[in-house]
Amino acid sequence: MATVVRLTKEIEERLDDLAKKTGQTKSFYIREAIKEKLNDLEDICLSDEVMLRIRVGKEKIYKFDEVAETFGSMINETNLAWTFEFTETATKQLKEFDKQIQEIILQYLRDNIAMLDDPREKGRILTGKFVSYWCYRVGDYRVICDINIKQFLILVIRRYD
Repeated sequence: MATVVRLTKEIEERLDDLAKKTGQTKSFYIREAIKEKLNDLEDICLSDEVMLRIRVGKEKIYKFDEVAETFGSMINETNLAWTFEFTETATKQLKEFDKQIQEIILQYLRDNIAMLDDPREKGRILTGKFVSYWCYRVGDYRVICDINIKQFLILVIRRYD
């Protein structure tokens, strides 16, 4: 299906320059940019929905240890700098992955994020309707979180191809 996109002169020039420097087509970069932005917008939309369900009492929240135990993980919350919690949505999404992926995601969160003085040192910000979320890449997976004072709430875990 053909879609027409009008670009400003500046963006067109930047796109031309990038395509020449890399040998890729402009269409390649346009598709990649749209795909990445759509992923962000979908994550924000899903996270906003989860936050709304939390606010109205329709979304459960689980402690890190409860989730790790549910998945038979030996990882625990001992000595973490932050309180880690999972929404019911994120827990259900994590259940859909195979055991090895579950362990990789839990281990990544514990070893690479939970020990930081500020988990915003890693990941990147996504701005939603209600709050700003933080996105962490774990291989082909994205973990979307809400970060408050010493509380790290995992809202959504999704796989991207």
